[in-house]
Amino acid sequence: MNEALKPCPFCGSKKTICFCGDPYDGYQGTCYTWQVSCNDCGANIVRGKQQEVIEAWNRRASVDDL
Repeated sequence: MNEALKPCPFCGSKKTICFCGDPYDGYQGTCYTWQVSCNDCGANIVRGKQQEVIEAWNRRASVDDL
């Protein structure tokens, strides 16, 4: 997992972190809920897999999406 997180899409902060969203998930060595969160404004996103949450966080809407 080398994909870097983009800055927060809401406040532009680079203080973002990806972590296991439920501390009990990782207890047996497998995390089922991953979260990316901005430490400045609190924006976050939750997905089931680490790669999914990073891709969702890094996705930015384009003019074509509007």
